[in-house]
Amino acid sequence: SGDSAYFAHVRHAYLDPYGLDTRDSSDVYAESHIIGQVYLWARDTCYGPSGLNAIWKAYRNQDSLELHGNQYVTYRSTSLDTFFPQGYIGHIDDFEVSKCPEGTDLGSFSRSKLIADIEQTKLTAKDASEIRSLIDAYYAPLFLNPIIENYRLWDVDIPSQITLRLSVSLGGTVTEVSVQGRTVTGRKAENSVASEAGTWSFPAPGRELEVDYIYKPPAAR
Repeated sequence: SGDSAYFAHVRHAYLDPYGLDTRDSSDVYAESHIIGQVYLWARDTCYGPSGLNAIWKAYRNQDSLELHGNQYVTYRSTSLDTFFPQGYIGHIDDFEVSKCPEGTDLGSFSRSKLIADIEQTKLTAKDASEIRSLIDAYYAPLFLNPIIENYRLWDVDIPSQITLRLSVSLGGTVTEVSVQGRTVTGRKAENSVASEAGTWSFPAPGRELEVDYIYKPPAAR
């Protein structure tokens, strides 16, 4: 449609590094404790749950740290307050933000925006090739790639490709999903990808379609 949207997820957390990956000493495992977090998207801005613990994997590159695709550097200051622009500390308390619905994540915002875009524009999915194009452009990068990235954190086996067969109704919803040519070691990733694909909807093709889609997970860093 040519439209665009900006989503942001801000987390305030502290990290407790506890180990290195034996296969790559540049990979650092750290226990994270999320003090607070907020999701920002126009009027749907809300705050998420706090007090959560998780394991994050970061990449150490000399003086910088790469975490979730973002580059961090040491602020090199004796006082933390000099790291922030003047007057910014405590400014977040001036906003009144409602609590997010349970299960909110960036994927839920992206999904809502994508569905609204499909309903309000003239995107078409008249045949299998157009549906595959929509998956390549939106669904795979927004919803499938994060699944793979999360599994890689836990060293889950990832197949080089996952072939999905989608049954799409005349209204555009996916009514059935199957994985073609399953692997023995990749079943966990395959099941999660298939489960996600079962939630998709496309512009109404006006007839029932069977769509074969080959998903190729992005290469590991």
